[in-house]
Amino acid sequence: MADIPTDELVQWLDSRRTGSVVYVSFGSMVKLSKEQTKALARGLEGSKQHFVWTIKVMESGSSGNAEFLPEGFVERTKDRGVVIWSWAPKLLILSHPSVGGIHEPLWVELYA
Repeated sequence: MADIPTDELVQWLDSRRTGSVVYVSFGSMVKLSKEQTKALARGLEGSKQHFVWTIKVMESGSSGNAEFLPEGFVERTKDRGVVIWSWAPKLLILSHPSVGGIHEPLWVELYA
């Protein structure tokens, strides 16, 4: 199950313009370090782009997920971004009309 209930995710996607959301994921095989995750978060925030971001992090035994993001990131981006720390309904997300961009290394490799 995703961190956000599926019906809430669909409602959030439905409220966005067609093609206006970027899906960001590195798949289940790639886990980012804390520094890499924070750098990507700063880039997403600076882009002002709507996004759904599925995060898998490298470090284990942490005190919580918040330490992997810049302080205040979730609050500052809550109106234009969804962060999912666990499994995400990828097919539902990618097939939604509001999703117009994908950042996922596997897609880059397959379709480059």
